Amino acid sequence: MPEAQKSSDIGIKRGRTLANLPASAQLDLIAEGLPILMKSAGDLLAAARSLEGHTRSSSILLGHSLEEVAKILVLMDIVRCPPKIRPSRVGPMMQ
Repeated sequence: MPEAQKSSDIGIKRGRTLANLPASAQLDLIAEGLPILMKSAGDLLAAARSLEGHTRSSSILLGHSLEEVAKILVLMDIVRCPPKIRPSRVGPMMQ
C-alpha cells in the first residue's frame, strides 16, 4: 500500500489534478489514493474507539474517520462517470 509522505500527496489539491489527466491516469491516481484513505479512516476509527470515556475526543476522531470514508465515496462517483465527462465533473466534486 502506498504511503502518503507529505501533504501534497493527499487532499483537495491532489484531487483537482484529476481533471487534467488522461482517463487511465485518473483511474491510476484514484487507485493509488483509495488504500491511503482506507488506512486513514481505519486508524482514526481505531483511535476513536481507544478513547473510551473521552466522549468529545472520540466523537471528533469518529467524525474525521467518516470524512475519510466520504472522500472514498466521492472518488467512486468520479470513477463511475463516463471518461468523456469526468473532467467537467471533478471540479464540482472536489469543492
